[in-house]
Amino acid sequence: MSQGTSVPKSASFEGLTETSKKVNSATKRLSESVEKMNEALKKLNLGVPVWIEVCGGSPDDHIVETQYLGYAKHKGKWGVCIRFVVEGLGPEDEETVWHFDSAPRDMRINAAGMFSKLLVALNEESIKQAQLMEEHATDIDELTEAVAEIANRAHPRFSLRPSKMEAK
Repeated sequence: MSQGTSVPKSASFEGLTETSKKVNSATKRLSESVEKMNEALKKLNLGVPVWIEVCGGSPDDHIVETQYLGYAKHKGKWGVCIRFVVEGLGPEDEETVWHFDSAPRDMRINAAGMFSKLLVALNEESIKQAQLMEEHATDIDELTEAVAEIANRAHPRFSLRPSKMEAK
């Protein structure tokens, strides 16, 4: 810096102190908003994981990094999560998952604008899973009826109650 444009060090630090208060306040507000979303989703008891891509880099030396926003069970707790996947470093992808409020700040910022898309994807996946469960339940009911019919023919039912003749 030239001498004419230098800023006293104390003034720079004071500015940084004020900025840090703003950043931390905004971070806290974002975390509180996401926690409210988690509480609302928890009441729905969906239990359906879904992930959407937030951003992904193009292959650089065959290494691809992709960030996802999702709703999933992580460390025994359902909630909004961020997942970071690195492909191409070894034979298996490297994956790191955090609950939203534990993820690095820059990833939270990247993902924060994607919540409406996450809810659409969650709804679509929930519908698909409900349809599959209904289809499987119908198939199992049909199989159960067939097995029960075969079992009843092989072993007719008998009563465990004493007959009226024995009571006399």
